Amino acid sequence: MPIITGVQVLLIAIPLTEPFRLGFGVLRDLPRVFLVLNVDLGDREIEAVGEASIDFPFSHYDAWDIYSALKNLPLTGRSLDEREQILDESWNRRQIDGCFAAQAALNMALDDALGQARGVSIHALYTPARTQGSILESIGLLDLSALRDRITEIYDHGRTPKLKCGSDVQDALQRLCLAREVARARSGRFAVDFNASLTPTAWADLCDQMKRDGSFVHELLFVEQPVSEDTLLTIQAHRYARETINIDVVADEAFLTEQDAQALSAAGIPLNFKIQKVGGIRQALVIEQATREACKPPTASLVGGTFPTAIGRAYDQHAACVLVSATLPSDGWQPATDWFHGERHLIHERFSLAPDGQACAFTGPGLGVSLHWKQLRHFVVTDPEAEYAAIRATGSGAQLRILGEDATTYAELYERITGRPITWNLTIKKEVS
Repeated sequence: MPIITGVQVLLIAIPLTEPFRLGFGVLRDLPRVFLVLNVDLGDREIEAVGEASIDFPFSHYDAWDIYSALKNLPLTGRSLDEREQILDESWNRRQIDGCFAAQAALNMALDDALGQARGVSIHALYTPARTQGSILESIGLLDLSALRDRITEIYDHGRTPKLKCGSDVQDALQRLCLAREVARARSGRFAVDFNASLTPTAWADLCDQMKRDGSFVHELLFVEQPVSEDTLLTIQAHRYARETINIDVVADEAFLTEQDAQALSAAGIPLNFKIQKVGGIRQALVIEQATREACKPPTASLVGGTFPTAIGRAYDQHAACVLVSATLPSDGWQPATDWFHGERHLIHERFSLAPDGQACAFTGPGLGVSLHWKQLRHFVVTDPEAEYAAIRATGSGAQLRILGEDATTYAELYERITGRPITWNLTIKKEVS
């Protein structure tokens, strides 16, 4: 009987190549939480790992909430044969605290352990629909000249570009027209992501202008979340896009729960499955089945990204293999070495690409990857609770650096988004500044 004999929960602070702007300041390092399980298989011992990689305030919890949720799971002495029961027990806890990235990390670690025990990959544990897929690569708000070059470079690598656009309708239209021009020259397609930045009126205005400017239907693959995360507004935005420019809206911020997914799918809206946000592959499959029942024929989907390390990205790729609907080019296929390389590449293995540029999932047992402990240890936060007591009170810790720039503090934002006081799960108290 395979028994979990040891459990480690680690918080790391992994430095960013470029600063990442948030609503309360500029992030210089990304917090990531790892769950490491030691499992006795009888004839040998194995190490399995899960990663939680989602960032506050894009989630309604922070890395300390994830760390605490994982620390409080009673795993030592449990059998891998109890995998479903363990996941159910944890899922019940997540209904209370809403910390779904912790569920994703647990699902990942248990899948890794079970795959290693059976000698098969994680996607083979489930029923794989594919073993490789097309990479969707995001482009930030570059100037137009740099944007043209970046789109061209992405096409050169056999990938699909995804433009980021903001709330300026005229600027967005310029970017869309430029991308269409390059796409036509390359016989390619592209996507665009507004991250919920447009009002419904602005979205309707942009659709009208796109219609007057000429067809985008052969080049523009989809538009991701143009309006706020409200489900009804997203459905209305999708319907207007279909009527005016014959393009699908993909739901991201509007897709949080199984109920959201059913309502959106019933309206024919494709979904962006962020595996960290929904709570792992098992829950993603539950949601996918619900959407298939809500919409016939079922809509396509993609597997999104939450800036994971190589460990979390390996799991995203397994998820993209397993979700039958995930036929769209996906952020989840993009190798994590595009942003975390060198000593920040925390596994021994390398991501694999097919000759046409498609990404190939790891095929070894479990995740198919192994932790590079020497490199991981460089980034381990020595006292996670003290770190987050400082972050919640002052905005920055000793290892996780946040430079406050805006009027809203981390503490104010945390309490507003979570509905909890910053000290609710801390034993260390620091004065808010």
